[in-house]
Amino acid sequence: MNRRIHGEPILADYISTALEPYMETIRAWDKDDLVSLFFGFGNLKLETPARHVFGPNQTFWRISVNICIALDQLGFENLDYQERDFYYCINSGFSNLSYPHFAPEGAPQPEEGVIHMRADLFEAFEDKSCKLMPMEGYKFELVEGFGKPLGGEK
Repeated sequence: MNRRIHGEPILADYISTALEPYMETIRAWDKDDLVSLFFGFGNLKLETPARHVFGPNQTFWRISVNICIALDQLGFENLDYQERDFYYCINSGFSNLSYPHFAPEGAPQPEEGVIHMRADLFEAFEDKSCKLMPMEGYKFELVEGFGKPLGGEK
């Protein structure tokens, strides 16, 4: 892994750390599987075990850039994903009007003030002692049943 060892922490470091235990499963995934994992991954704050908080300054675009950095760190750069793939998928979780055709098949319809986030991704962060919290005015609704599960087929 190409882990940074100094400097200010970045969200990518925590994304890759959360996904590392699932590498055996996700190594077989394609680009669309990885993109759908991050459906609705916005309008949230992430508090690290060291109490560093990523939040208000994390736009959907900045989150998308960090997802790509994390996936590169994990060795997925050959899947030809781009920041915009994740941006549109994140955004489609919040608005029917902007990018509905980028939502993964079977994903829930957007609701005002609701963050539909995949339960398995939420749990992956919690397993690493990272606390995910909705931004003010939002609430989480953890969802399952679309996309390939992080822990493999059940």
